[in-house]
Amino acid sequence: MVYFSKPLSTDVIPMGSNGQASIAYSMYTSGYLYVQYDTDYKARIRYPDGTWSNWQAGSNGGWIVTQSGTYTIEGKVWAKNWVLGTAYTWYYRYPYNFTVAPYIPPPPYSISISGPNFRSPGQSGTWTASVTGGQPPYHYQWSYYYPCIIPLGEIGPMAPPCGYWSDMSVDNPQLTRYDWQSFQLKCVVTDATGTPKTSNILTVNVGLNKENTQENKLPLSYSLEQNHPNPFNPSTEIKFTLQEDGWTTIKIFDVLGREIATLLDEQKSAGSYTVNFNASNLSSGIYFYSIITKDFYDIKKMILSK
Repeated sequence: MVYFSKPLSTDVIPMGSNGQASIAYSMYTSGYLYVQYDTDYKARIRYPDGTWSNWQAGSNGGWIVTQSGTYTIEGKVWAKNWVLGTAYTWYYRYPYNFTVAPYIPPPPYSISISGPNFRSPGQSGTWTASVTGGQPPYHYQWSYYYPCIIPLGEIGPMAPPCGYWSDMSVDNPQLTRYDWQSFQLKCVVTDATGTPKTSNILTVNVGLNKENTQENKLPLSYSLEQNHPNPFNPSTEIKFTLQEDGWTTIKIFDVLGREIATLLDEQKSAGSYTVNFNASNLSSGIYFYSIITKDFYDIKKMILSK
């Protein structure tokens, strides 16, 4: 008998970003067949368009292909049965199918952090870094920043160094800490390729309460929240916060990176906003929404389920 150890009928071979896929094969025979030369092994494939490749010689080999879809592979070996003492003849491995999948671009690589925006003095809080895209594993570098102007109403044993970012020894998607005065957080994530991405800056007000005036608070931080509901059908809300006045653009993309819609493209004042996205004319699937300002960029995934 003649066998293929690869590819298997259950294999789904992914096509790369260059539009090509590598199909490797490996053949062997049962013990009672004697094969004199490695070149007596032959293999070929049938492409999705129905055409066959030339026979390739050797027990191991392969092809570079540019079509996705269902492929067929078959093989044969020039051998003799040494047990029965028969003459050399062709022994066949009958055709079977396997699949080459089309290339699907990975989701855009981005990071955002979320967590409480208010803590009492000395009260612990936990913040989470969420990564989309990129190539795991990820490494996390959290940093905090003290503004040099302490808002009214805050207390603390002493004023810490201010005006610059300080790194923390936390390589984890979650950070837990407490403080005695307001601070800002950010996280830089580095994926397996060594590519860094910086998160939004999140402001945590410490010691402020509802009686404090708006002037006593630190400025709002930039943020793009997860849409709600998610999954959704057919509409969903997207909330975002602007730390400063500026031109703001919010766009929708499909999983291939094609622009679907522009929800916002105008000058906005600092503050919190909500925009609505209606996808009644779109099919179910994964979509992405992004925000772009002069100082902030973020992107998140959402799921339309009809």
